[in-house]
Amino acid sequence: MSQKLNEFEKELLEYRGEQYKADKNMVESLLQKVNRPGIHVICEWLDMKQKNGMNFYESPASTKYHGAGIGGLVKHSLRVYDVFQDLLKKYRQNQPYPKEETIILSTLCHDICKVGVYYPQINKSGEYDGRGAFKFNDLLPLGHGEKSVMILQQFIQVTDQEMMLIRYHMGPYDPILKTWGMEDKINEKEPLCFWFYMADHIASKIEGLED
Repeated sequence: MSQKLNEFEKELLEYRGEQYKADKNMVESLLQKVNRPGIHVICEWLDMKQKNGMNFYESPASTKYHGAGIGGLVKHSLRVYDVFQDLLKKYRQNQPYPKEETIILSTLCHDICKVGVYYPQINKSGEYDGRGAFKFNDLLPLGHGEKSVMILQQFIQVTDQEMMLIRYHMGPYDPILKTWGMEDKINEKEPLCFWFYMADHIASKIEGLED
């Protein structure tokens, strides 16, 4: 491994300090409120290194948009957790308030499909391109929201509402909704899908621009 590529490892080590511990403690303390068999396995998986050398806490949320750097994914997920609750309190009107378990599981795990798919960007000289330089390479391309649901279901039983929120959190950016004109049907089936999408949109497309 070149000296330049070793800078990626140094970047990881910089993050694996107090910030890493704080992020991990926050996520695990929330997930432990989910009283279902398998929740401890999810916590273990989130801390497990993937083929790209990073786990959930170290992963970027994107290559060049929101959270495009080490630790970006957990930061984004925790922010969606906060924003979703704020939106529900302000705007849900007559819609039933979801269970706390559903809020926690859906927000923190809606993007777990991104774990293991971002690799350090290596240039033609075999060197790491620099801080926050990543490329996307999904070795198991099963979609986005649907893949997050699939991963989650390997560890824990997921409710219909949780599956809907996670699967359709991209809202109008989801190509399936665009192609088949299903947006109204989805929101009719699960009205909170709209507010979940808005939470993700605010945390990524609005606040995320400041990352």
